[in-house]
Amino acid sequence: MAEKKIYSGPILVLALVQLVESVAIGIPASYFPNYITNLGATVASIGLFTSSFMLASAIMSPKMGGLSDTYGRKKLMMAGIFGDVVFGILQGIVPSWAWLLLIRIINGAVSGAAMISVNALLIDIVDPEKRGEASGFVMSMRMVGHQIGPLFGGLIQWIGVSMGLTLLWSFRVPYFVDSILALIALVLVAWKIEEPERTSPGPTGTGAMASGGEKVPLSFSFKVMLVYAFANGVGIGFAMPLMVLFYGDKFGLQPIGIGMIISVSGFIGLFASWFAGRLSDKFGRKPLIAAGNVVCVPADSSCR
Repeated sequence: MAEKKIYSGPILVLALVQLVESVAIGIPASYFPNYITNLGATVASIGLFTSSFMLASAIMSPKMGGLSDTYGRKKLMMAGIFGDVVFGILQGIVPSWAWLLLIRIINGAVSGAAMISVNALLIDIVDPEKRGEASGFVMSMRMVGHQIGPLFGGLIQWIGVSMGLTLLWSFRVPYFVDSILALIALVLVAWKIEEPERTSPGPTGTGAMASGGEKVPLSFSFKVMLVYAFANGVGIGFAMPLMVLFYGDKFGLQPIGIGMIISVSGFIGLFASWFAGRLSDKFGRKPLIAAGNVVCVPADSSCR
C-alpha cells in the first residue's frame, strides 16, 4: 500500500501529473488561433475548437469518474495520460483543420481521465487529517501549470522559428514536447503509484449517494453558482482566442510575447487569489465574486 505521508513519492507524482496535464492545456494558448488558420480554418470557426474540447470533456467527466470506480484509479489515470501522449502527437501532425477538430473532440472526451483519477486517488491514499494539505499542494501544481503553459508553448515556438522551421511546423513542435512530458509522467505513475484496495460502497448512506444510489439535492444558491460558472467559462472561452489574434494584429506580438502576457497576468491572479480569500472571510463571498468579475480580464486564467 502507498505510503500515507504528505509530500511522499505518490503525492509528488500525483502533483506532477496535474502539472503536466495543466501545462498541456496551456501550451497552445499563445498561438492556437494562428495554428488553426494556418491549417485552413476561418477566424469565425476558432471558437468551435475551444468549445468542442471543453464540451466533450464536460460530458465525459462523470463517466470517467464511474470508470475509475469500476476499473481502478491507476489504470484510468494511465489510460488518460497515454491518451495525452497519443493525441498530443496527432495534434502536431494533423494535415488539416478538420482532422484537428476531430482529434480535439476525442482528446477532450478522455482528458478528464487523468485529472479525475488524481483527485480520487488522492482521497484513497492520504489520511483524512492530512487530506486538505495534500489536496492544496496538488491543486497548486495544477494552477502553476495553467500559468506557465502559455509562456512555455510560446518559448518552444520561438525556438522552432529561430532554428529555421516554417511557421506551421513551429506551431506543431510544442505538441511533441508536451507528449514527451506526458510520457515521463506515465512512467512515473506506473513506477511510483500503488493503488490501495477499496471497499465497495454500501447500499445506504453517503456511499450510496456518491455512487448514484440517491439523488443529491442542490440548493438554489448552488444552482446559481453552476450557472455563474457556466457563463464565466463561456466568456473566457470566447475572449481568449480573439485576444491572441488581437495582440498579434494590433501590436505585432509573437506567441512568446503573448504567452508572457498570459502567464504573468495569470501569476498575478494566482497571488491575488490568496489575498481575495482573506477578504472574502472578512467581507463575505458574494461581494468578492461580484467585484472580481467587474475587474476580471481574459488574460488572467485565474478568472476561470
